[in-house]
Amino acid sequence: EFGRSRPQEPICLDSDSEDEARPRAAAARRRQGGNSINSIIPFRLCETATSRTLSASERRFFASMREMMGLKSGRRYSWLIICNYLIDFSYLFQRASPELLQFQRVVVFYGTSGQACPAVMRQWERLLEGTGRTVAFVQLLPSDPPNSRANPLPVKIEYGVHHTKMFLMGYEDEESGISKCHVSIHTSNILHSDAELKSQGVYAQDFPLKVAPGKSTGNPYSKEEDASKTPRQFEDDLVTYMESYRYQARQSWCSSSASFGLSNQPMTILQLIRAYDFSTAYCVLIPSVPGRHRANDMHEYGYLKLRKAVIQHARSQTNSPLLLQFSSLGSLNGKWLSQFLSCLDSSAQSFDPVTESDKKKSKGTSDLASRMKIVWPSVEEVRTCVEGYSGGGAIPGRTKNLEKAFLMPLYHRWSSRNPNNEGPLKTSKHAPHIKTFVQPSSDGTEIEWMLLGSHNLSIAALGQIQKRHKDSSEKILFIRHWELGVFISPRTLKQAGNYDGKDVTLVPYRGGGMSSGSEVQVPLPYDLNPTPYNNEDVTWAVDRTTFLPDRFGRII
Repeated sequence: EFGRSRPQEPICLDSDSEDEARPRAAAARRRQGGNSINSIIPFRLCETATSRTLSASERRFFASMREMMGLKSGRRYSWLIICNYLIDFSYLFQRASPELLQFQRVVVFYGTSGQACPAVMRQWERLLEGTGRTVAFVQLLPSDPPNSRANPLPVKIEYGVHHTKMFLMGYEDEESGISKCHVSIHTSNILHSDAELKSQGVYAQDFPLKVAPGKSTGNPYSKEEDASKTPRQFEDDLVTYMESYRYQARQSWCSSSASFGLSNQPMTILQLIRAYDFSTAYCVLIPSVPGRHRANDMHEYGYLKLRKAVIQHARSQTNSPLLLQFSSLGSLNGKWLSQFLSCLDSSAQSFDPVTESDKKKSKGTSDLASRMKIVWPSVEEVRTCVEGYSGGGAIPGRTKNLEKAFLMPLYHRWSSRNPNNEGPLKTSKHAPHIKTFVQPSSDGTEIEWMLLGSHNLSIAALGQIQKRHKDSSEKILFIRHWELGVFISPRTLKQAGNYDGKDVTLVPYRGGGMSSGSEVQVPLPYDLNPTPYNNEDVTWAVDRTTFLPDRFGRII
């Protein structure tokens, strides 16, 4: 994504409203209710024209941009926080109007925007004049001078970016009167081509306001007890992450006339988040924050936080290779990759990445093929996708990073080699911008744990153990990017819901309708046993010359 050029995209509106286009799928979601084993879908894929041709039972695995944001009928909107790397504000208005102008407060944190976006941003501000409602735009560039308008950090981080993709939204359900916070952590830039033409993923969950001791909200899914006694890890992680933005404005987040149950007294974003009860979250947040993190907090960020989650929440260890699927590959070295894997595989508990970083020799790269598989599209897969070569613009791998000798045996295809096999949810022809790290079970039929989020496989996103100073023995975790993802496992699902003591299994959807027993299905858009490259497969790279035209007659 970084530094890639995007062609100007035409404005594209569906002839039918999105809600009308999916009535049966929407009804199926409304019937799901609370955290029952067979109803929960830990993450969904972004809706595409292809997904709208699927059956209602299959369309439940997809969400439109409006659904990602939590925009549905029967809701009164209070506040909205948008975090993203690349935003086309014209597209955002197309998909989120008229609700976008109904929020009392909107704050947008972004990395970059399209050329025409400043005019749209100014128009948004003008439309709110005299209404008492406001929108604030905060660009985040950690590569700018420290403590500057776009870099709130005390240090300058070269090549740093804000890459997180998240919506936080406050609303009141008109029927029940319950106030909730909608959390959506996803992989898509806010662009038509990203959100509606690519394979993308989104975790979304709603959380009620905290309940004062002895007071009932009437919400059957809220734990009505003293909030100080409920699990707060998700809340603490979200607050700590948002605190890194240094956005300290105190403001009212709902109108004085609204009955949101939320105080209309001025408060910060951090106080706003603390007002909600996240104890039913069925995932663990995996944040990355640019900076040099010392011993007291280094295990709360990047790949060290992922290691912590694996140790605490992976049900069992397995010898199956880890699947790493992403849309951009950093400049890796064998030592870092080997140590990264040791933090996540069967040796995670005993492996100390801080002390191991001192060793000049690591496990080496000779056994990487038995420890991991990289799922990365071939040139042919990009050429034949629905966008043709244009779809590869969102997969900005470069040959110098992709064709390192120790990586070549690791590549596996995004789709089946059979062109008639589009996968159970017909995702194979949509270029992957989703990012997933998946640990299959030993028999290759279940998922022991997975990470969905904005992290690509790069040192900049996941971090690296370094010395604090050249002559110092103190170690720090150095990260360049803001990133955010969710860790999901059978254990996190079971801890968050009432499953009557049953064991939960996490399995990819393979067709055949609803899950049964204790299974929780996820719409993994590639095979849990992906097809390895053969001699004819060539890794897709944005700087590679192609010779065959795509479906639009283009070559690059």
